[in-house]
Amino acid sequence: MDESTDINDTAQLVLFIRGVDENFEITEELACMRSLKGTTKGCDIFREFQEGLLSLKVPITNICNITTDGAPNMTGKKSAFLGLFNQNYPGNNVVFLHCVIHQDALCKSALNMKPVLDAIVKLVNTIRSRGLTHRQFWDFLQSVQSEYSDVLYYTKVRWLNAGCVFERVWQLKDDIVSFFHEKQCSAECEMLEDTEWLSDFAFFTDLLCHMNNLSVKMQGKNQFINDIWAHLKAFKLKLNLFAGQLAKNDLSHFSRLNSIPSVNKEKLKNYEEGLKKLHFEFECRFQDFSAIQTELDIFTMPFNVNCEAVRSDLQLELIELQSNNHLKQSFLNMPKLEFYESLSKVSNLKKILKGILDYYNEVLGQQITGFRMPDVAAMGEKNDIEELGRLLQLVLGCAVNCAQKHEYIEALMGLEENIQHDVMNAIQELMTTELPAPTYQSETYADLNNQVKGLTEDLHSAKESKEQITQRCHELDMQVAVLLEEKNSLLSENEKLLERLKREESFEDPSTLAGKRFQQMTQKLELMQDELFKLETGRDELKLKVENQLREILELQQKNEELQRLAEESQSMKDELDVLRHTSDKVNVYEATIESYKKKLGKFSYQVCINLKVWLKA
Repeated sequence: MDESTDINDTAQLVLFIRGVDENFEITEELACMRSLKGTTKGCDIFREFQEGLLSLKVPITNICNITTDGAPNMTGKKSAFLGLFNQNYPGNNVVFLHCVIHQDALCKSALNMKPVLDAIVKLVNTIRSRGLTHRQFWDFLQSVQSEYSDVLYYTKVRWLNAGCVFERVWQLKDDIVSFFHEKQCSAECEMLEDTEWLSDFAFFTDLLCHMNNLSVKMQGKNQFINDIWAHLKAFKLKLNLFAGQLAKNDLSHFSRLNSIPSVNKEKLKNYEEGLKKLHFEFECRFQDFSAIQTELDIFTMPFNVNCEAVRSDLQLELIELQSNNHLKQSFLNMPKLEFYESLSKVSNLKKILKGILDYYNEVLGQQITGFRMPDVAAMGEKNDIEELGRLLQLVLGCAVNCAQKHEYIEALMGLEENIQHDVMNAIQELMTTELPAPTYQSETYADLNNQVKGLTEDLHSAKESKEQITQRCHELDMQVAVLLEEKNSLLSENEKLLERLKREESFEDPSTLAGKRFQQMTQKLELMQDELFKLETGRDELKLKVENQLREILELQQKNEELQRLAEESQSMKDELDVLRHTSDKVNVYEATIESYKKKLGKFSYQVCINLKVWLKA
């Protein structure tokens, strides 16, 4: 169960169900997703959890484990989901766990790899965030025929991403250095040429690859919790081994770090301390498994568990299981799921056998003494045919002795003759071993032999009836064969008549009725074809006329537009002419005025000259 926020900032509660049905088939699927419209408190999550189970019709008693993301609103013991669950369902046997793979990813926080991670992320972003640089890097890797075509982006939410990014950069480190040297940008990759930094990078790359291998082992379908816990315990032991080997300068399991020449001893000591911190982090985060260690041991190796240390309701069944050498051998040779499935079959077969024997004793008043009982273990584990046959004998005995025995006997007589013979022998063998139960009255005991004889006679009479019915069926088969022959002759005669009818009703012969009708229809068809041809011809002519008219209309439209344009130009020229005329009139007036002024000026000049001469003479 997990709660997260989608791209619309709506909190979503996801319920993922993993269950086993009565046939031991494992179901793993997303059950439902509930939207949390308001707050995401423990009460909100618990309410949506209850509504989700109600919509799925899952009883709360069927839940044995709830795994969460470990958030406070999930794991708080008072107002969070865990506390509310225990308050509403007191006495439940549900085991609460924190998601194993999530905790595995969180354990990385114990490692001080932020400086190395930041440098790697910066390097990757330098290559991929710039389009030109990214394309040039692609081309460079292709030119050197590199195994890889690109570096990977780092994404924090992907569990395996950090290890994959580190490993890819490690594989391409020499190509990256050559690429930046070629671009004359050596500063971008100077840390890849620093031995001290490379040793840290190599150590974290090796360690993250080990952790990625652990995470991959714990993922996938049909994973049992005991197998996941075994992987975790193995990894904790590996961490102790790694720390001890680093203290001895043994780098057998750190191949990349081993490729760095002369690693500083102080560095190795720091790496050893980091591994110890990581081991301590694993110990602290996976303490939940200590509460269910006994249950895990029962499931993982039930034959080695101390019966006194388990729950009282399992002790007796566990003792019986450990005492059965056949089951112990099956447990070692079979997958766990198949073993427990066969164990469930054995338990069900025991109940069936007990019910049959109770039916003999309590209902039929008989006891079976000399009959070897079927081995339910062999039936459940090996599907033993002989033992299944013995169980079937007991079932047949119930069928031919119950109140509806006549119906069952009729059904048995409908089987094949060899099967009937085997069934009768099996019933007789069983009845010879049946004895009356001591709790019934004496007259019931005295009638047992008569009952057996009556049943045998009924079987024989039914067999004779079957033979008579078989003879009758043979006679009916003969009659059916005769009727089939008559049917075939009638069919052949019918075919001959149909051929004759076709010949008489030939369309080509004008003397027949069909021929006359065919000729009439042919003439009508020809007339209609002529009319159709005329109509099509008229249609084509009309199409041509329409096209010519459309063409004329377009030409007239163009002429009209041209005339309008000329009319507009004429109007504009007329307006200009009017303006010019008006201007010409003004010019004439001005010219007349000028002429009058010239005359006046001449007269005035003449008078001035006379006056001037007079003045000069004087």
